Amino acid sequence: MLAGIDYGPQTTALPPPVWTEKRVELLKALWHAGQLSAAGIANELGVSRNAVIGKAHRIGLVARNTRPQSAPRKPRLSRATRPPAWMSVLTPPLLQGSPEAAIDMAPDDTEPTPRIVPLIALTADDCRWPSGEGATLTFCGHPICAGKYCGFHYRKAHAPKYRRA
Repeated sequence: MLAGIDYGPQTTALPPPVWTEKRVELLKALWHAGQLSAAGIANELGVSRNAVIGKAHRIGLVARNTRPQSAPRKPRLSRATRPPAWMSVLTPPLLQGSPEAAIDMAPDDTEPTPRIVPLIALTADDCRWPSGEGATLTFCGHPICAGKYCGFHYRKAHAPKYRRA
């Protein structure tokens, strides 16, 4: 009785052991058969999966690889043979749309005169580069050639970031 509280009769009897010799032998047999997973063996023995894995580890059973073998991985290009990341930014995807779009991808840096297309009038093939703001917001509207932009605006949006020395 601690601090005046009666906790009832104290028992010192321990519960019966979970891992009897018979159960350990059954565990070994099921483990070596390899047909059941640890969870399946646990269901057969009436214990938890972690109890099965822990006991198998303690008695020294060899770990099994129950995962199916995946297809071999494709070898990656080494850093020396792989093109630098910035190169993909400067080289846009294949040109989409009309022949005018190919002309738009010329390397000159002159900004095309915007067609001043409102949002409601944009089609799927129009450049979505915004100009203006608020009520006067319009878009470039030239034919797209990469992503959602014409050539000039694509290069402007995806320009490489240079490190400062």
